Amino acid sequence: ALSPTKNAPNQSETFAATDGNWTYTVTNNKATITAYSVNTTGTLTIPSTLGGYPVVAIGSASSPSYGVFYNDSFSYVSIPSTVTTIGDYAFYGCSSLLEINLPSNLTTLGNHSFSDCVALTKLTIPSKVTTIGEYCFAWCSGITQLDFATGITTISYGYGAFLCQNVTTLNFSNTMINTPDLS
Repeated sequence: ALSPTKNAPNQSETFAATDGNWTYTVTNNKATITAYSVNTTGTLTIPSTLGGYPVVAIGSASSPSYGVFYNDSFSYVSIPSTVTTIGDYAFYGCSSLLEINLPSNLTTLGNHSFSDCVALTKLTIPSKVTTIGEYCFAWCSGITQLDFATGITTISYGYGAFLCQNVTTLNFSNTMINTPDLS
């Protein structure tokens, strides 16, 4: 395991490191989680720092089976307010996930980031979110309510982002939704 120093010699340098069960990369003195080596049950608490660096993102993967938490068994996840980006496939297939409180500083949800999380029933999109990727919440058959926080003015989202067949309640405040070009 690499033990990074608090300040990398070149602040724009990117390097990989581990901290306990967490694997991450550091770029510009900010950490992005790239792997977690334990399939946790119960509550997963994502740390706000790793190796002394603030965690700002949960990394993207090129396919579902490489997602950071692909098919894990936790029921609840706590994401720190330092996280602004949840990458592609990050929580894909977490079929036991009952509840997630997305952090207040979150701006971007990647493609398929919560696809096939069938146990989720309610979701609130935080006020700073501006981008929701393709199929982000697709096949989340348990979601019956989607809330968009007060303060959201515009969200651009990808095709199939809310392909949740059982949604019965949508709560909007002053949100302008930009639909994808489906032509």
